[in-house]
Order: sequence, then structure tokens, then C-alpha cells
Amino acid sequence: MDFYYEDRKPILTDFSLQVAPGETIALVGPTGGGKTTIVNLLCRFYEPKNGHIRINGYDYTDYTLQSLQSRVGIVLQTPHLFSGTIRENIRYGRLDASDSQVEEAARVAGAHEFITSFEKSYDQDVGEGGNLLSLDRSNWSAWHVPF
Repeated sequence: MDFYYEDRKPILTDFSLQVAPGETIALVGPTGGGKTTIVNLLCRFYEPKNGHIRINGYDYTDYTLQSLQSRVGIVLQTPHLFSGTIRENIRYGRLDASDSQVEEAARVAGAHEFITSFEKSYDQDVGEGGNLLSLDRSNWSAWHVPF
């Protein structure tokens, strides 16, 4: 598959990737390496200039946008907390998650003890970007909620 934003300025050339059913992958690499472009293509924000994208042997244009986009998770290089509670921030990954599912996701991610160290636990307001959290941030570890 080939892709370019401008004529004669290829971003991806002869790109090929096979992912086994049920397999989870991560795209990592330097800035400008094409990670975002690949995700944008997979979500159909752009179409390849040459070649095809196939999922389970079918052209990906046979799938609805909602079907494709609901199966792609993106972890940004710079994490962001939205204004609201810790629980609401975790639930953002799956809006219909119950409180027990939110807490189980935090446990799996290794964040439960950290979260319960706050006075209001999962109901602690974080503020935009986490500016209302008052723990010593030098000891924070990265965590990812597996929804």
C-alpha cells in the first residue's frame, strides 16, 4: 500500500502489515515515522493512493466507519485528563461501563491503589489536565486503562 498527502511526496511506500485475529499491536517509532498516518488510514480518515487495506480478507471499505473506528484505540504521547472525576476519565474509554467495570479496569492497569490514595478515591475531581490533583507527582507511574 502507498499513501501520500501531496503528489510525489510519499509518506508510506510498499507498506504491509499483517495482524492475527485477536492480536493487539502497538505502533511505535520516531516522530514523522508514519504512525498517525497508519491509524488515519485504518480509520478511513484517508484512503490509500495505491493498494488495499483488508480486514479478515475483506476490503475495509466493506465495513462501516463506526465498526472500524470503534475497534481502534489510541494512546497519545502526552496523556490528557479531562475536567471531571477520576471515574469519569476512566469511563471515557467506554461510556457505558459500570462503576465496578471502571474499578476493575483500574486494578488491571495497576492504578487502583494510586486512585484510592485520594481523599475522594474514584470521585476525586482532577481538573483540566489533572491540575486539581495534589499528590507528589514525581512518584507517579504511567498507567493505561484496558477498555
